[in-house]
Amino acid sequence: MTAKEYLNQIREKDAAINRMIRQKENLKGMLYTIGSPGTGEKVQTSKSGSSRYEELFAKISEKEDEINNKIDDLVGLKIRICEQINELPDDVHISVLYERYVELKSWNQISDDMNYNVRYLFHIHGAALNEFYQMYEQEINADV
Repeated sequence: MTAKEYLNQIREKDAAINRMIRQKENLKGMLYTIGSPGTGEKVQTSKSGSSRYEELFAKISEKEDEINNKIDDLVGLKIRICEQINELPDDVHISVLYERYVELKSWNQISDDMNYNVRYLFHIHGAALNEFYQMYEQEINADV
């Protein structure tokens, strides 16, 4: 694994959580298509409508638990990576890696924040990744 792949784990986990949140919202939207259980009088007793409702509630609850677990994992990963980035000796390298991989900023945003040309920023980024990899090669390769 490269340093870039290692650091990009935050972006990947964040994107996965956002997908899961959208899935949960889609499940919630399905509740409205089923309708409310127990409304109106029924001539025949049928549990099919309410059981579908209960199944959806259970799936939503499961999805929320899954999301919370993934968020916990992401927080732990962010803490670990922030600590590692902050150990770098060069403050500019720290800033570039932090903004790119922890704050998930675009290159243009980082360029504006740091008042650097984007091409020069790429040069700094490459040096920062090399420095990061040299310091944490064993930990990066242990996560594979």
